[in-house]
Amino acid sequence: MKKRALAAVAIAAAMLMTGCSGGSGDAGGQPDADGGAGAASGAPEVTAVNVGVVPVADAAAAYIALDEGYFEEEGLEVKMEAMQNAAAIVPGVLNGQVQFGQGAISPIISAAEQGLPLVIAANAANVPEDVEQDPTALLVKAGSGIETPKDLEGKVVAVNALQAAIELVVSQTIANDGGDPSQVTYVAMPFADMAGALERGDIDAAGVIEPFRATGLDAGLVSIASPFAEALTPGQSHAVYFTSKQFVQEAPNTVAAFERAMQRAAEAASADPSLVRAVLVKYGNLPADVAEKINLPGYGTEVTLESVEKYIEVMEAQGFIALGSVNAADLFAR
Repeated sequence: MKKRALAAVAIAAAMLMTGCSGGSGDAGGQPDADGGAGAASGAPEVTAVNVGVVPVADAAAAYIALDEGYFEEEGLEVKMEAMQNAAAIVPGVLNGQVQFGQGAISPIISAAEQGLPLVIAANAANVPEDVEQDPTALLVKAGSGIETPKDLEGKVVAVNALQAAIELVVSQTIANDGGDPSQVTYVAMPFADMAGALERGDIDAAGVIEPFRATGLDAGLVSIASPFAEALTPGQSHAVYFTSKQFVQEAPNTVAAFERAMQRAAEAASADPSLVRAVLVKYGNLPADVAEKINLPGYGTEVTLESVEKYIEVMEAQGFIALGSVNAADLFAR
């Protein structure tokens, strides 16, 4: 069991409290080879839908779909609801406050282990193919003597939330380097507070994501690892849009329409990264100069079964879920 300065909340409570449907397809079909479902046809059963997002780069494609009219062309009237984190989005999806939510794959897996009826509806963001473009970083203070992830044994590492995606990938990165993540003390704090905590010596390292990677490096901090790229599979999904099983049953055409709009937006984001940077300034309140320098995730149109299986493998290895407790194929909208 990992040592923590703050006790982790039970996953079930946290999900009702970190960090993807497959191909186009019939919301009532079985996942295809890429994890998708066969395409539902017909007009959307529900046209007005709310989408809960954290307004960061992982959610950029949804804002592009809104601004470019892709949702409207699918017959959907979409309202984006900016939320603080998955802690707010998951219960919103379960109680119908929002029909779709955005987050890392790991909370969906944790929810599945606890029997919560969430499924993947569309892709949100991928791990970049190039490690140099990874939006995550493991930051330390210059001159700290910490040079590799293994050096964090016996140290204090800050993450934005315990038992969430950043802690997961940081732990796997340490393990990949030959270290023992159980010898790390994880503490939870907002990303915005981590640089100051490093400078004061309150923590030894910080697992961050953009824009805090870029601003931390600008402030003289040093990156010793790129956790997404080192723990997961480059080019595969790391963040998704999810919905409830009940909504899939009630409105399969709506779910299929949402996915088609998101696929178009992903293609647009991949072809023109300036669209992503523009929505981060417009909706994420990111300064334009910061938006220009941050690393962006990839924006794939599909979520493969392999990407979910990789997350499950890492979560099992790090003790986030019990071995064999979740089947990846069950997490796709059917």
